[in-house]
Order: sequence, then structure tokens, then C-alpha cells
Amino acid sequence: MDNYRNGVEISEADTTACKYGRTVSVKAGAQLFSVHQDVSKPAGFIAIEAGRPLHLVMLGWANANRSCTVQFMTEFKPGARYVIGGGIVDEPGQLSGCFVNIVDMDTGERLAKTPAPSLARNCALDNVPLLK
Repeated sequence: MDNYRNGVEISEADTTACKYGRTVSVKAGAQLFSVHQDVSKPAGFIAIEAGRPLHLVMLGWANANRSCTVQFMTEFKPGARYVIGGGIVDEPGQLSGCFVNIVDMDTGERLAKTPAPSLARNCALDNVPLLK
């Protein structure tokens, strides 16, 4: 991290369901880890469920109130160790960019990522505007 105001966190996506006729978040996604001021919490490696697709959300933030979010699907291999990097990257003379990169420590291969599915909004009241 180049700046004490920069940081990144990776979480599982919220679980949604149909409640009272609308699609809502029923369970907040668990934060897997965060990095702020060059300190990773929790420190070291953490166990992540492997062998099934996971919907993850990466949130990056930086100075000047900049933030970005990348949602993606991926599947970790059982027994593998990964390094996850990402956040807002500033390149001289270019606009800031947001990225997430996951690399298998043993093979050096990048883990495949696919776009996260759009939220299925198929509850009866999803298309009815909220009253103000």
C-alpha cells in the first residue's frame, strides 16, 4: 500500500432471498480478510472453503474518497495456497484502476475468475416502487 488511507478487503457476497415480497439481503457475507496500512487481518493464511464456486466481493479504497468494488465467482482447489492482491492502482499519467488477482503459490497459476451473476430479482414486489 502506497498510502495509509489505502486498503482492501475481501468478503463473501451477501445471501439474498425473497422476504415480504422483495429481494433482500438475509445474511451478510463474512469478511475473509482486510489489509490496511500494510497490516493484513487476520495475519498469515486463512482457511477458505474449496471445491465449490464462491461469490466474492473485493472492496478497495484510497485517498481522496476513492473506492471500487469488484464482484466475481471463483473456485479454490483443495489443499492449495493462494495469494490475493488487489485494490486501487495508480499509474502515472493514467486514470486509477481497480483489480483483483489471485495466484496459486505453488504453481504460479492465476485462479480463474468469472463475472458474478446479476442479482435475480424475481420476487412479486421487486418491480413495484417503494412508497416515500
